Order: sequence, then C-alpha cells, then structure tokens
Amino acid sequence: MSKSKGNVMALATLLEVLPPEVVRYFYFRTDPNKHKDFDPREKLLPLVEEYERTQGIAVASTPPAATVKVDGLETTTPGSVDLRRNREHTMVFTKDGFPDRDVKLESGPSAWLLGNLIFGGLIGLIIDFVSGGAYKLSPASVDMDMATGTAKKVEK
Repeated sequence: MSKSKGNVMALATLLEVLPPEVVRYFYFRTDPNKHKDFDPREKLLPLVEEYERTQGIAVASTPPAATVKVDGLETTTPGSVDLRRNREHTMVFTKDGFPDRDVKLESGPSAWLLGNLIFGGLIGLIIDFVSGGAYKLSPASVDMDMATGTAKKVEK
C-alpha cells in the first residue's frame, strides 16, 4: 500500500475484514512507529496464520522500565511480546543496578485439544497442530521483582 498512490487502508476498514486481535498483532509485532507495508490481496491469510501460531505474553517488573529480551525480540516493562506457542522460551529481564533475571516459558498442550477431539475430530486436531493452536505457553504473564528475582507468574 502506498499513500502517494492513493491506496491506503483506514484502520476502520481493516477492522471490517480482520479480528481486532490480528490488527493489534500486525501493528505491534514490530516497532509501532515504523512504516507498515501490507497488501491485503497477498498477505491476509498468512498474517492470520502467523497470529494463530503466536501467543502474547504480558511482562511487568518492579521497578518498571526493565528490558526484556527473548528470541531476538526486546520490550520494556510493562509490555508484551508475541512468541511462538510450539516451543520453550527463556526471557531475560535486565535493568541497571540489578542482576539479570531469567524466566522460562514452557510450551504445553492447549485445553482446546480436548474440545477438538470431541467436536472437531481428527481434522480439527490436525489443523490445531499445524496452526500452533494445539499448544499454549505457560506462564501467560510474568511480573518480575528485580531486587529479589522472584517472578510472579500468572496463568490464564
């Protein structure tokens, strides 16, 4: 899309064709201040599939403004990161004056697997495993006390 060519899509129009969660993912998976190239004729389905393979993990810290790094991604607390559901991750919290603090996120089976087994059958299970929906990351959010290294982990 190019503003100079007049083919710009307004946010309201984008929300008519995509769920709000996918639009949020599109804007915030990279720096929200950077230019976004998006061609709905080519990238709509891959964007939805990419969103379904990830899970947003909320991060916070005491004191705030700690840097969180995981898999080449970086955010500042409070914030969130979108991570692939089908593998484990290690988050590293850093802040000047405090030691680095690590938190391990584990990938496990999603409760939706049981529902798909009952209602979706084999096809539903296959779709979940291919799309990443068969997995969930735990914990769903982390609140790190930088002084003590105690991580308050919240499950959803």
